[in-house]
Amino acid sequence: VITYSWVIPRSADAISVFNDDVQMGTSTIELLPWGTAIEVEGRISPSSYKRFQALLDANPKVRVIYVNTTGGRMQEALKMAEAIQKRGLDTYVSRRCISAGVLLLGAGKSRVARDGAVIGLHGAYMSGVTVADEDRETLNSAFVNCLRRLGADDSFIKKAMKVGPADMLTPSLGELVRQHLLTGVVDHWGAGYGADLKFLAESATEDQWRKAFL
Repeated sequence: VITYSWVIPRSADAISVFNDDVQMGTSTIELLPWGTAIEVEGRISPSSYKRFQALLDANPKVRVIYVNTTGGRMQEALKMAEAIQKRGLDTYVSRRCISAGVLLLGAGKSRVARDGAVIGLHGAYMSGVTVADEDRETLNSAFVNCLRRLGADDSFIKKAMKVGPADMLTPSLGELVRQHLLTGVVDHWGAGYGADLKFLAESATEDQWRKAFL
């Protein structure tokens, strides 16, 4: 079970975070045409979980979450990840999944990326806010718990958490399979290695699959 902690910024810092959200945009969360997949794209914002949960509740046949996000608000990402894990959904990255988006990816039962996708990790931070060391450790614990639950090596986790917000650790997809963040990788034609690809066949017709994945 995913657990999370709230870190509430001081009022002046909250304004800074709000301004950052406005400047960097919000996520697009939509049901894909065949009705069994939802895509989360863009920056995870304060409204993301509410919209995501409403779409899940309205579409009980959803089995796969496409995670193509540039990161964003940790608390929202953690609640979204909890919803994914609770429903036993699969996750898929076709383009890029970085920062807080990794929590969504890691919540999937099967966790698959398209060959060439970029998955980026770094230590937690709050943009525009000076975070005390103890608060930073609390924020980082969400990533640490996620990676440990999946079976990643401690050395890999420490390396990822040491990376600052100005940088990004982008391991090869093969390394992410070895660290269990991914269960597999699919190429442009759907051939994969190390993956349970059953959900791909069940999520769409071949024509729909090709349009979505290519």
